[in-house]
Amino acid sequence: MITSAADTHIWDVDGATANLGSIAVTANTTFSGTMGSTNGIAAMIVATSTTTTLNEDSKIAAMGSVGSLIVKKDLLTSTIVADGNIVINGGAAANEVTGAMTESASGDITVLTVVKGGDAAASITTLGGAITLDDVQVGSSTQAGSVIAQGVVTGDVTVDAGNATTEISTFSTSKNVIGAIILDENGGGASILTTTGTSAVTITGTLAAATAGEGDINFNNTGGTTVTGAGGTAIGTMTVLLLLV
Repeated sequence: MITSAADTHIWDVDGATANLGSIAVTANTTFSGTMGSTNGIAAMIVATSTTTTLNEDSKIAAMGSVGSLIVKKDLLTSTIVADGNIVINGGAAANEVTGAMTESASGDITVLTVVKGGDAAASITTLGGAITLDDVQVGSSTQAGSVIAQGVVTGDVTVDAGNATTEISTFSTSKNVIGAIILDENGGGASILTTTGTSAVTITGTLAAATAGEGDINFNNTGGTTVTGAGGTAIGTMTVLLLLV
């Protein structure tokens, strides 16, 4: 199926059998129906320089050559190959995006942004796969974001609290981060990094505040956390789990 006109489509689409059929998107398009609710769709191919918005739960085995993608609810997929930006904005409800995220080509400029609307702490977005993109932006200067990363993240991470005291942004991981992590607060909410689980975690890059005294770090994984990057602006507070033997 090809959608070639800039439009909002309200119909549901599903494969007749498991992961059957594909959708090619060649213009800015919003899908307001469920994509692949039961059997799933094999692929959605989004043309470069276009934006596709998924307003409802989607089950698409492969997202290919994405121009820009906006996800409002769950997206169950194996892979997302990005040419542009990915925005996850799930509103008040927790949501999940599975699958590995990678760039279409090494020269692409790719940013994953996770935000939740409203002047409140964000509901949680779970990212189920490894992420290899230029930047991961959790929250913004006016909105909170909250992420649980279940795969290795390769790229720089910014945890950006909003401008209201209730706009608390969090990034939680039990896996390695290959890149810098910046904790940024905008005079409002808190910016929090947490490591979890039983395995060792390595952050291969600078761990710093955007401005001295901003941010909170909780090293809660029992396997220990190693930060290999040198220097950086001082973080506000750090809590470390102590194991008595």
